[in-house]
Amino acid sequence: LDRVEARLRRGRPVILGLVGDAPDPFSLHQVVAFTLDRRGPLDATLSVYDPNAPGRTHAITTAPSARSGHTAVTTTIPTGLRPSGRISISRRAGHLAHVFVIDAA
Repeated sequence: LDRVEARLRRGRPVILGLVGDAPDPFSLHQVVAFTLDRRGPLDATLSVYDPNAPGRTHAITTAPSARSGHTAVTTTIPTGLRPSGRISISRRAGHLAHVFVIDAA
């Protein structure tokens, strides 16, 4: 979050990679973060642009997890089981296993 915050302060968007727990190792997705509302070291909400949903803003929220040393990551980006029967990013709706910075130079 520190790297994302620093880049956004410089007026630069940040490309994020989203990872879920889908059984397909290629079920990953990328979005662009353009704002960060930080409430604590691990507690924040990122506003993101999803190229699969033009014109809509989605959120990725991080919060301290009940499990020591872990962070809970949720999203408004559609994840979970699709009507087609395929899993999108994660088996659970609104869940992300990991978010990583692709570009924070």
